[in-house]
Amino acid sequence: ISCIQAGIALGELTSLSDLYDTQSVALLFLIGVVSVTPALLSKDEAQDTAPEIAAGAS
Repeated sequence: ISCIQAGIALGELTSLSDLYDTQSVALLFLIGVVSVTPALLSKDEAQDTAPEIAAGAS
């Protein structure tokens, strides 16, 4: 879904100067944050459960 939103946002640009518009930068930044958040959250969960798994194995 975020790829579609990014494509729509990029499709609305008519010139290179539009890319530096505050609204465009904010929208693309927001889409990027939403895209990366699940990976960052799963990485934190994996690090939190690794010591528990190691402690349970011994």
